[in-house]
Amino acid sequence: MNPHDSQHNAELDRRLAAHLGPDALQPSSGFTASVMDAIHKQAATQTQPAEAFPPIPFPWKRLLPIAIVLLALLATFLIAVAPQLAHSLTTSNQTNFDLVTVNTPAATYLWASLATILSLIIAATSFKLATSRR
Repeated sequence: MNPHDSQHNAELDRRLAAHLGPDALQPSSGFTASVMDAIHKQAATQTQPAEAFPPIPFPWKRLLPIAIVLLALLATFLIAVAPQLAHSLTTSNQTNFDLVTVNTPAATYLWASLATILSLIIAATSFKLATSRR
């Protein structure tokens, strides 16, 4: 414990006592003992602290409808963009299939979609690895 903390606590106690006066509220005589008894009973019945509170489950029921809608929108988007991308690649003057240098909105949408899909795969994998039981 830091000596500065004890000085600060003493100063705080002094100011509170001066502010509240001699008629400050005090807990009843049995209150502290009953609280401590309840704490000791709870500690005696628990073998490990991890058993006291079960882990909070991930809210898959809330996420699932949103994920389905987002995946449906992404699939619709890819279906709508794929023909435009194929058309822009066939009408461009490029001889090779180089998506990096194609500067069309369809190629931009394709890269954004691929990045989104990759992000979803990484997030799903990390959730699966984090929640797997050993």
